Amino acid sequence: MPRLRNRQLQVPNGLRFELRELKWRSSPFQSFDSIVGAVEQLVAANPALAQKNHWPAGRTAIEEWVDRYNAELCRQGGWHQYIQGDDPPIPKPPAPGLLARLKNVAGAVRKIEAGVETLLDWEKNGQPPVSASEAAWRASICAGCPQNRQGQLTDFFAAAAAEKIRTRLARLHGLKLTTPYDDRLQVCDVCLCPLKLKVFTPLDIIRAHEPAGLREQFPQHCWLK
Repeated sequence: MPRLRNRQLQVPNGLRFELRELKWRSSPFQSFDSIVGAVEQLVAANPALAQKNHWPAGRTAIEEWVDRYNAELCRQGGWHQYIQGDDPPIPKPPAPGLLARLKNVAGAVRKIEAGVETLLDWEKNGQPPVSASEAAWRASICAGCPQNRQGQLTDFFAAAAAEKIRTRLARLHGLKLTTPYDDRLQVCDVCLCPLKLKVFTPLDIIRAHEPAGLREQFPQHCWLK
């Protein structure tokens, strides 16, 4: 039976869980511990349903329950790199040129995951944005950078990630955290981050979730260098 390789790592579309009997479903991209805590409370609050449906009791048993649920979703989705104890099907040899494209897609997925984790970490610890002058300096560099790509967020991010980013941008706009270059800031082609948000992000939060080797891909003039 498959198990998650790392319970602290988000899987495609985010860690999740549902109790159909209660018509309850966790929000996408919650941490493993948060989901387990919510399920533990629901089980304790509904003893009759728990007994009828043979729900497990106790923290350890519920952790195993949530683990198995997400591992099975990964198995069904073919995301075998996130699970253990399950032998993936032997893949067919890729068509010529396909391997390079698959590597590019895998790299993009890692960047998107890192971006989502950065947002969640920033949201959780409540660290304030950088100063307006610092953000404006960063934005001035990004605005003229050839890696600043035009397009919609949904062109670069999975739906759940894009929605979180749009929500965060709306909050920033409500706080009037803007720069003189906002109309020229799009998405960075190197890290796939929305630049209107990234220029306000504390550097230590960015560094904590930066994929290995990514920094070397930024141009020499980039403020992230």
